[in-house]
This record gives sequence, C-alpha cells and structure tokens, in this order.
Amino acid sequence: MTGEITLGGSVLPIGGVKEKFLAAHRAGVREIILPKRSEAELDDVPAEVLKDLTIHKVETMEEVISIAFPEGAKLKRKSKAKPKSKTKGARK
Repeated sequence: MTGEITLGGSVLPIGGVKEKFLAAHRAGVREIILPKRSEAELDDVPAEVLKDLTIHKVETMEEVISIAFPEGAKLKRKSKAKPKSKTKGARK
C-alpha cells in the first residue's frame, strides 16, 4: 500500500494507480491494498493486469492491518505491565 492516513485511521485516496499497478505486476506482486476512494482509477489499469491481481479496497487502517497481518490481527493484546514503583528518596 502507498498513501496517507488520517489521525483517525481513515485511508486517503492515492494517485497514479495505473502506474503503481503496472509496476507491482511487473515485480510479481499479486495482492494489492487500494484505498476505496481511489477505486475509480482502476478503469485506467489494463484488464490483463487486473485479472492477475487480488485487490483489497479499504477505508480504514484497521482493514489494512487485518489484510497485511492476518495472524497478527487475531492476536489479543496482553495487559500492560504495571509501572515500576518509585521509592521516595531511595537511590542506588
């Protein structure tokens, strides 16, 4: 994936989709994550390239992470470790 996200986790549209897809295809990439708001640019990508690709259209970073790291997305976060207690005046 290439592009930007907002602080709220929304995936923003990208430009140059045709060029990026052609380069990815030449490099052997077969799975692409595309911002949903850039979907209209798929019309510019040759059909012979599109047929070889699996395209995931996403709106949020949560979707991106679950696609890019399918096993990691299933992991539950462990509880945070308690901070070390500080003893007043004690120095080592």
